[in-house]
Amino acid sequence: MLCFMCKKILLKSAIATCFLLFLTSCTSVTTSRDNNQIANLTTPTAEQLNNAANTNIELGLYYLEKKDIKQAQAKFLLVLQQAPQNFLAYDAMGYFLETIQEIPEAEKYYKEAIKRASSKNTSAAHNNYGAFLYRQHRCQEALEEFVLILHDINYLNLAAANENAGLAAVCLNEKVKAEKLLKKSLLIEPNRKSAKEILQRLLQK
Repeated sequence: MLCFMCKKILLKSAIATCFLLFLTSCTSVTTSRDNNQIANLTTPTAEQLNNAANTNIELGLYYLEKKDIKQAQAKFLLVLQQAPQNFLAYDAMGYFLETIQEIPEAEKYYKEAIKRASSKNTSAAHNNYGAFLYRQHRCQEALEEFVLILHDINYLNLAAANENAGLAAVCLNEKVKAEKLLKKSLLIEPNRKSAKEILQRLLQK
């Protein structure tokens, strides 16, 4: 039930167009002044590198879905080079390592993502780490990560965060807590189908 965090939540930052134009370099330099101008034109900015990294994250996830592990790995490694301060680069590599069952290494990258996330992205990084913990059946730790998010009014996926926390509570057989969290998810997003289905199954037990 947490599969949405593998891709959709992981990629909540804006994904811009490809950045291939900035990978070419000029071959002729005539003067020092020209050299400076060419450098300014061909050296990508931090924003451009970040946009390219987001595009490559999408490509990496696409290759991973297609079971093309080599291409996916190449994209995620490139992302780390392009945007080493972007928390999504570490989340993406963490997900890649998790997929190929390198669990201890994957966890290191998820934790590094939290360290590198800016204040506005901290909740998203905790969300992704919580999803990882849930997939490893570490439900108590997952719940703790999700609870960190629940009162962040700047986080735009609070319905999902409450649903995730509810799932972790279900995993821990904490029915009352799970019901409360799932109802909060539906209060925020009344038409949230997945939360409705989980709550319905919970109440039927």
